[in-house]
Amino acid sequence: MKTQESNYIIHTMKSVLYLFISLFLGSYNIIAESPTKSEISRFNLYIDAGTFVIINSVFVNLEAHIASSQSERIHLYVRGAYGSMNALAFGTGKIVGGETSIGALTILTGGGNHHFETGAGVFHNDGIIVPFLDLGYRFQKPEGGIVLRGKAGVLGVGFGIGYAF
Repeated sequence: MKTQESNYIIHTMKSVLYLFISLFLGSYNIIAESPTKSEISRFNLYIDAGTFVIINSVFVNLEAHIASSQSERIHLYVRGAYGSMNALAFGTGKIVGGETSIGALTILTGGGNHHFETGAGVFHNDGIIVPFLDLGYRFQKPEGGIVLRGKAGVLGVGFGIGYAF
């Protein structure tokens, strides 16, 4: 039974990885086909940290722009992240967690430098795949530069800093 569960988890992670690779590679075609697009940042690299006292997380994130609305007020990114997540297991007093990977989609809405951010996807930790949702604020200039984030979600309330290029 354990082998069947392991095979299912491996198959699911491979499927998610292939989906994100396809979206990432396909983003070049979407951007190239729309010469009227604004100069939105193609890639964002940032570090974020969050906590809920019993849950702590730190991640390095890479986002690739895959699409924008015609109004240029909604932008879609695919995100991959790697880091650490630790949680206090109820009733045992033990801390569980460790290395964690994330695959997600991020939607930025708003104009100029100020955006509302919604991120949804899955994280994989210790053989367990769990969906998550993050909501927050992001300061990011359309042409690139410093990225500042504030977020709240399943992996904690936190902040992030990085660079868009």
